[in-house]
Amino acid sequence: MHTFKDGAWKGRCSDRRRATLMRSRLCTQANRSATGRVLYAAQPSGDVALPDCWPQREWRRLRESVREPGATVADRQDAFPGICCVAAPVWWPDGTCAGSVTVRVLSSTLPPRLPDLVSHAARRVGTALAAATE
Repeated sequence: MHTFKDGAWKGRCSDRRRATLMRSRLCTQANRSATGRVLYAAQPSGDVALPDCWPQREWRRLRESVREPGATVADRQDAFPGICCVAAPVWWPDGTCAGSVTVRVLSSTLPPRLPDLVSHAARRVGTALAAATE
């Protein structure tokens, strides 16, 4: 049995090329997904090498907007055909990104209120993190 787990291909040695291709494909999909863009964009400047699949101007704009209150990032079938996604950053009290809240829907369009709901959920998780660290 062959599996892809924790960034490594578990299987025969002859499957190494397939593992490399799969990691490459996953990285590309992560850069296109709302979740991947939120996590990359929320990193402190200089802490992460930004993917080259987006122009620097777009990354700079995304990095600025993702820090705004209530910010969300949406992908409309950008990473996967037939799946739309909304992600919002979750912040630690010190202003670093703890992760993201993400909702994926099997649809060609986003439900109208979904970005607001995802943003609200991310703020609640951030609030809970702050309370847990006091």
